[in-house]
Amino acid sequence: MDRDKTDTATYAPIEDYGLIGDMRTAALVGRAGHQCRQESEQSLIFEPEGGAGPTLRLRASVPLRIEGQDGAAEFTLCDDEKVTLVMEGVVPGEASPSEDSARMR
Repeated sequence: MDRDKTDTATYAPIEDYGLIGDMRTAALVGRAGHQCRQESEQSLIFEPEGGAGPTLRLRASVPLRIEGQDGAAEFTLCDDEKVTLVMEGVVPGEASPSEDSARMR
């Protein structure tokens, strides 16, 4: 699969998603169910139920954990600090484009 081109046929239209938040956190949610599994301390994989969409990876510069079937992280930032969160499609047999740890700092 060419990473420069997105196969939009595998994604639901944006109007099928909702945004939930409390002015400090936010989540983009869809209608299709998914299974979440821990890939590493800083990486989670979201696999759609019934092949209803793409498999996604959430990679972060902070520890991630699973709560129910959702990914979660808890952190506090000072003025000069940042957290990097990357959501990417998983392409079987291809390396993650964000796997280079220097890019996650």
